[in-house]
Amino acid sequence: MRLELVRITLAEKRLEEARHHLLDTNWNQTAMPELATLGFLALQVGEALLDSQPSHALQALRLVAPRQTLIQEQRRRIAKLRQTIADRATLLSSQQSLWADFHRETMAAMQAQLQSLETSPDYAPTLNLRKALCFSRLERPLEAWILLESLSLAADPELSPVAHLEWISAARQLKAWNASAVIARKYIELYPERNDADQALYWIAQAQIDSQSYLQAIETLQALAARTSSLPLQSAAHYFVGFCHAQQNRHAEAIPSFSKAASLQPASALAAQAQLWIGISQFSQGNFPEAQKTLQAILEQSTWAFLHPEAQFRRIACLYADGQAQAALAQILSWLDTYPGHPREAEAHMLHGDLLRDSGKFESAIVAYSKVGDADRQLQFFALNSSIELQLQLDRSDDTLRQLEAYRHQEIPVAFAGPYYLLCATCLEASGKPEQAAGLLNAALAEFGDNPEAKGILPLIQRPGLRADSEIQAATEKQKQLDRQTLASRFQLAWAERLEKQDPAKAQALRLSLVSDYEQEALPPECLIAAGEALLAIGSLETSRYFERLLHAFPNSEYASIARTGKARYLASQGQTGEALAILETIDPAELPTERSAELLALLARLQLAADLPTTAKETYSQLLAQRQAPPKLKAEALLGIGRTHLATGETKRAYAYFQRVFTLYRGEQECVSKAYLHCIDILCQDSRYKDAETVCREFIAQTDLASQPTYRQAEARLADLQARSKDAALQDS
Repeated sequence: MRLELVRITLAEKRLEEARHHLLDTNWNQTAMPELATLGFLALQVGEALLDSQPSHALQALRLVAPRQTLIQEQRRRIAKLRQTIADRATLLSSQQSLWADFHRETMAAMQAQLQSLETSPDYAPTLNLRKALCFSRLERPLEAWILLESLSLAADPELSPVAHLEWISAARQLKAWNASAVIARKYIELYPERNDADQALYWIAQAQIDSQSYLQAIETLQALAARTSSLPLQSAAHYFVGFCHAQQNRHAEAIPSFSKAASLQPASALAAQAQLWIGISQFSQGNFPEAQKTLQAILEQSTWAFLHPEAQFRRIACLYADGQAQAALAQILSWLDTYPGHPREAEAHMLHGDLLRDSGKFESAIVAYSKVGDADRQLQFFALNSSIELQLQLDRSDDTLRQLEAYRHQEIPVAFAGPYYLLCATCLEASGKPEQAAGLLNAALAEFGDNPEAKGILPLIQRPGLRADSEIQAATEKQKQLDRQTLASRFQLAWAERLEKQDPAKAQALRLSLVSDYEQEALPPECLIAAGEALLAIGSLETSRYFERLLHAFPNSEYASIARTGKARYLASQGQTGEALAILETIDPAELPTERSAELLALLARLQLAADLPTTAKETYSQLLAQRQAPPKLKAEALLGIGRTHLATGETKRAYAYFQRVFTLYRGEQECVSKAYLHCIDILCQDSRYKDAETVCREFIAQTDLASQPTYRQAEARLADLQARSKDAALQDS
């Protein structure tokens, strides 16, 4: 009766009723032929529920008995009928032959059913594929993988390709990026002519993006764009090429790719996202007016309303960055009124607070910061920190202590332990309680100092007036004895930094001893960086291990970009220019302190020149020159580098101007000045201006403080030749 209800409700497309009748019934005692009917109907219900209710679909599919079970049940049924006929044969008279005919016909029908079952194709692969799809939709990728792998390798011309594609998807769900790329490549190898091969290529690129292998992803996506005839895939390929460039801070290359993606499908949601990324890239380049225009264009498209809150928020950030604080202030208030509850609401309150603070409206800024909320603990702490800075300026230290106490009751994230307690100490000192502040910092070190995950611990140790040099040294030895290696290494690094100016050799020895004195696993990020850079300074082959340890164990550390830079410097020192360049191009200079940012740009430009990329190198050197706080040595190198890029492209006049600026503006940078002089001499000689070349050469040699430079001796050696050439040129002119 229940099976009939399932059949009727399915036929009438009353799916919920069919599901109810099927799944709310105990079918344990079901026998043939109802067992076969149950399987047939359950498969139909499972198919119908697969996308909308995968958990119920899986329940339905599990009611489908395997074909071998049906065969066994049918054979058992036939055997039972035979036994019944044999038992009754002696009791049947010739007048009862009607019953004999019935048994015979029944037996024949059952035998035909059995033969049909035995000769029919096995539906187990199809059933397993449906179950795997259910597992995928239920975010149970491991179970899906197990089923899909065997189906993919079964060489079924219809089922295997479908299963193989789903196998790639399951691998991606598991975040097995390398495996998913391998599986996808195998798919293309097996089925190169299928349209699905383009999808597999796309998934390879996705796996490479997910594993942050952006250069490889760009190659894959460019291959996809070249081969596919699918407009959506072409558009997606260009979009993700742009995304990969943007993730490597190569915004000049990203913008054309995003523009191409938008032009292929201008009315699509992907085009809207591409336009948004164009605005983001323009913002990242510091081109705020163009970024505002791009974001405004999104706001004017009614079909892109889903992106309006994001575009408007970023446009307000552009106004702020462009120095238009009052316009930004008016618009952030409008944004908060228009989009209450938006995921960026907390960030909007933070931005509102910053704008009010910069406008001198401290009281209003404090109120805005208080609205940030606690959904994002990191943002909450930043807001608390900004609020407390203002309250201290307003001489309200008692209020700040109450707020900090309230924050602590929510459980302090380990990541903010150091900054939190430093803030507490500052407030206590402002309240005239320096001893209590010192006690709090010591308690914080005891609680969090030996945790490698805790951030901001070094400033607690280095707090001015808290410890003398000898106390830091003693604390290092004490923590070693207590086997608190992480805290001991932090004290040792603090000791090294104290000695940096008065005894740099001793400071370097202390950093190197971080390698010999401690297990690598015990070192926190700041000590891994110190150890790695100390090893790099002496050219040790162990250098890379310390940077790689940090990137593996602390991928989200504020030191991660410094570690990548250090690894790139090491690779460059080993002659692995391509590998070093690939790493450096993934680092955003804005993530680094100013001096390190300048060093990164200088190294990146050097490697770009070495890789014969003069135009790109010139852009990088220009970024370096734009940094006001960059050291003079690196600015001189940047001018020298830009000059060389112009030389490489045959623009000798421009090159000369840049070389001249080196020895005009940065006379103290002897190495760069010497090289610039020599380049100027070479350019003048190329133009047959030997008299001018002689004059510049004499000016160079007159700078006796440059005598230790190799190029100085080259200039001395060339002077006689330049004099002779100058005389010859003068005679020819006369």
